[in-house]
Amino acid sequence: MPEYDSQTIHELERLLTVSPFDQQLRLRLATALYAQACAACSVTRDGKLVMTTQAQRDTCGRAAWRVLELQVADPALVQAATELQREVREGDDWIWHPRGTGTLLTAVVVLAGLALVSIMVRADDFVLAGVAAALSSALLAFVVLRFRRQSWRIRAEQAQTSIWEHGI
Repeated sequence: MPEYDSQTIHELERLLTVSPFDQQLRLRLATALYAQACAACSVTRDGKLVMTTQAQRDTCGRAAWRVLELQVADPALVQAATELQREVREGDDWIWHPRGTGTLLTAVVVLAGLALVSIMVRADDFVLAGVAAALSSALLAFVVLRFRRQSWRIRAEQAQTSIWEHGI
């Protein structure tokens, strides 16, 4: 697949405003956008394309959206853009990583915090109850920030050792 630069895509977009129903022009633009998205990605040693930066995800997301918007009559290109859009969307999912450790620590912090606050309230020590609530909340925030990550970042880190060529 040939690579297309932004200038070419800009020119094709301009031409499309003049001839919005030109199917050949739509196909050329869709192909150029998809090629640009592929060129933006990093490549692993086995030739697999992988998104390892937010800029790559943004480029791929915009390209996939625009290719689908163009409604070209190339089923393979539409399927590839749909798959690219799905991959970008799935990359936004937040997951626990590593799952067991993060989940266990969250449960321990929440239960310990609730227990400590309950004990302080029953002892009529509202100042220490407030301190316990604040500390357990801060600890919970730390655990969540440390163990909840977007799935694309996890995949990018896992692919890091096999990256042959970095994209944008």
